[in-house]
Amino acid sequence: MAKPTTRIERRVEESEIDLDKLMRSFAQKQNALNELIDVIELLHKTGILSALKAALERYEELLDVLSEWLTRQGGYTKLFELLNAFTQVDVQALSRMLRALSQAKEVKDASLSSLLRALEDEDVRRGLSMLLQIVKELGKKEQDLT
Repeated sequence: MAKPTTRIERRVEESEIDLDKLMRSFAQKQNALNELIDVIELLHKTGILSALKAALERYEELLDVLSEWLTRQGGYTKLFELLNAFTQVDVQALSRMLRALSQAKEVKDASLSSLLRALEDEDVRRGLSMLLQIVKELGKKEQDLT
């Protein structure tokens, strides 16, 4: 059997990274990246990030529990109700709430007089009204919710 006379070499070109282009891209998206880092930090501080990680590591067990719960609750209609509720969430309002929570940690003066002065702000009164409505809904008896 004859030996090959030429050897074909496979050439893989290494892609060169244009660092200047990469830095410009990061600079253009800096605000979005900062917000993403803030969200990740908030998820970490509240423990939600750890809970999500644990849930992902044990997702098969969680799916079994969810499936069993849905079966006991009368089928998958509860799941569809839950998914429907998520689609009705006002993401911008949720974002404002999370931003307000992170800003609230920075408040140094929480005296009674500063709180009373804050009540003069229409946005504060509107926010308190919303909070009272949420508390009212949470306080309803279970039979009222069905």
